[in-house]
Amino acid sequence: RKCKGVYVTAVGAKEVIMVWRIFQDAEGLKCRFAGGKEPKCGLRPKTMNTSRGPKFTDLRYLAVDTFVFDNGSQGEILFLLVSSSDGLIKLIALECEGASGCIKWHDNICELVQGSSNPTLSISCEVSEGAQGKIVIALTGSTDGAVCVWDLSSAVRGFMSTLNSTLGSEQNGAPIVSPLAKYEGLHDSGVNSIATHLTGKDR
Repeated sequence: RKCKGVYVTAVGAKEVIMVWRIFQDAEGLKCRFAGGKEPKCGLRPKTMNTSRGPKFTDLRYLAVDTFVFDNGSQGEILFLLVSSSDGLIKLIALECEGASGCIKWHDNICELVQGSSNPTLSISCEVSEGAQGKIVIALTGSTDGAVCVWDLSSAVRGFMSTLNSTLGSEQNGAPIVSPLAKYEGLHDSGVNSIATHLTGKDR
């Protein structure tokens, strides 16, 4: 379909997420702030368990990639796959209503586990059409040189189904996603950047 705008997402220190939308109208290109997200315990999170060590006192996001699902007359869903300095990788979503411009954040779409125990430095997501709907594949690269491949399709479909149900309730707990494949030691050091591109070939 024809592109009507671009979402720009930035993450960084203190678990802060900022999202803008760039679009064009009769006057030219415009940039509008779409939404921001801060940690529940404030800009400088305090550790709730001092035995976990000082690295948990100031968590920060290290990498992010995004993809968008059309939600019909309700607007769009911007999915964000983000990694934290504690090694956690999770999928969250920003619900953007087209008519009102209202936004709503959804946490815990899923958590990625059993990949690298080290922090993830790079993320890339691809969305394609499959026989049972959209297929969402993600790749992550971590500080120990490992690359993991993930299938987020079921988690995303489950969230969209729950979101558009008559109840519209939040999911109870984050679904767990394990890697489709894990390639260790691809780099001697961290995988600082990773890029993907869809291909029409089978192999």
